[in-house]
Amino acid sequence: WNYFLTLQDEWRVNEKLSMTAGVRYDYYDDAGDALSPRLAAVYRLNRDTTLKAQYARAFRPPTLLEVGGQIDDIKPVHSDSIEAAAVFGRTGNRAALTLFHHEVEDLIVFTSVDGEFGFDNVAEARTTGAELEWEKRFSRFFSVDGNLSYSRSSDRSTGDDIVDSARWLGNLGIRMTPLHDLDLHLQVNGHGDRDRAAADPRPHMPSATTADFTVSWQTNRELLLR
Repeated sequence: WNYFLTLQDEWRVNEKLSMTAGVRYDYYDDAGDALSPRLAAVYRLNRDTTLKAQYARAFRPPTLLEVGGQIDDIKPVHSDSIEAAAVFGRTGNRAALTLFHHEVEDLIVFTSVDGEFGFDNVAEARTTGAELEWEKRFSRFFSVDGNLSYSRSSDRSTGDDIVDSARWLGNLGIRMTPLHDLDLHLQVNGHGDRDRAAADPRPHMPSATTADFTVSWQTNRELLLR
């Protein structure tokens, strides 16, 4: 059984500054309870520039897969996050830069303990990084959007990178609408090398890129082919 209660309030301090505060209470009959506060501020510097800042605490109980493959009793994950962002432009012609830092307690990872593989908690972990986003609509028929991020996720007790974490992540989307009922969309996603478990002698998992191309055709009001 899971019960939760969320309270949130937003108020406009003046015409440029608005604040949002909230708190969430979670109770799991198999994983305990947690209180997660959130505080955010948005400052509209001018018509095309917005500054944002946020602090939030989050809670995640272990999944059934993690419990089923645990090496030892697994604790829920708690994290504290701080983010600051600058957004330039508006929807359709927008760029944003976000800086973030996460402190995580009891992060659940797939690892090895005394030769046994399974899920266990990392006492403390941290992630620090930055993300650049871009969105540009050149016309009603053609638009491009993408993002590129760099982050370092490490075990604070050893300094090693967290298992399966990639430092570089990137996405690129291209959408074309040559006809009002025909939509073409190319989505490219990629990530850099990822670390394996400390006891795994194999080299890093290599970088990878996937590309999806979708054609959507609205033949009539009742039929969409994709």
